[in-house]
Amino acid sequence: LGGSLAYDPVNDEFILFGGGHIAEQGPDGGPRGYTGTWAYSVKRNDWRQLPSELQPRPRMNTRMVCDSRNKVLVLFGGDGQSHYLADTWLFDLQTRKWKPSASPAGPPPRAGHFTVYDPETGLVIIGGGYNRQDLTDMWAYDAAADKWQKASGEVPTGFTMSADIAPEERLIVLTTNTRK
Repeated sequence: LGGSLAYDPVNDEFILFGGGHIAEQGPDGGPRGYTGTWAYSVKRNDWRQLPSELQPRPRMNTRMVCDSRNKVLVLFGGDGQSHYLADTWLFDLQTRKWKPSASPAGPPPRAGHFTVYDPETGLVIIGGGYNRQDLTDMWAYDAAADKWQKASGEVPTGFTMSADIAPEERLIVLTTNTRK
């Protein structure tokens, strides 16, 4: 529930991270439902867990996107169920390892936000979502420079169900459950 899935063009697989009822304890004492990092091969029609000594903390209601220019998946924030997260993680598609961003500043904690990759600018754009309030701001992340910057514009409040970008039109399309 609430995991994030993104296509890995380097390995021709889909990568799944997070999800589940992470605040609940499972029978083994660990978090229930936490999926870790998994890869799905369409060619082999199989799932396998990717071992990782270092990976993001459990979370749900976040989005992961592929930055094809830098050959990384980018993950920001999410709902830790007892708190909201504001961390940025990069999954290197060649080494298949996670590393945390060292960017000193970025968006406030949030979950339910949209995340899209703009191939024209090479930026990952996030916006909206919720923490203890609905958010309407947007931010842009440059993975090559490992830097966040606030973007101009506002988005509708509420949980973003889906989002995509039409780069030729310079347009981001959102589907939300806007409450206002």
